[in-house]
Amino acid sequence: MLVIGLMIVVAPFAFGFDFSELENSVTEHTLKNVLKILIMERHDAPVASFVTFANVGGVDDPKEYTGLAYMFEHMAFKGTNTIGTTDIDNELKAMAVDDSIWYLLRAERKKDRLADSTRLEELTQAFDEAIEAANQRVAQKYLIVDNRTVVHLNTTES
Repeated sequence: MLVIGLMIVVAPFAFGFDFSELENSVTEHTLKNVLKILIMERHDAPVASFVTFANVGGVDDPKEYTGLAYMFEHMAFKGTNTIGTTDIDNELKAMAVDDSIWYLLRAERKKDRLADSTRLEELTQAFDEAIEAANQRVAQKYLIVDNRTVVHLNTTES
């Protein structure tokens, strides 16, 4: 029993990792808008990589308006009327269609257990198709940095 106790006490020290060197290589900057940026420079390759975390999400959405965090996340990567689109006029029309279907879908969902399951299925399918139609006009994801275009911006959701 004494051996097991010693193993439990000693094991973290024997196999632990010293994070102090890693911690000391990180610099912290806070912008005027209170955005905190942590930077760890590594000069092994000419690559810049970053991960963005916002302390918001679906849990912070108002009860009646779920999906706001998700919507704002996608807005961050949609671009403008000249960046990120192949045909802004038709993209806006397609987005208006998916918005109108979303309102119908939300209204049906708000009926809770009285909602028509067939209607929900139809609206969900129509909404997915409308989003796909709007997405056909979205240009390849890219980011502009210092007047140079960086292609293949990878975005993920968690």
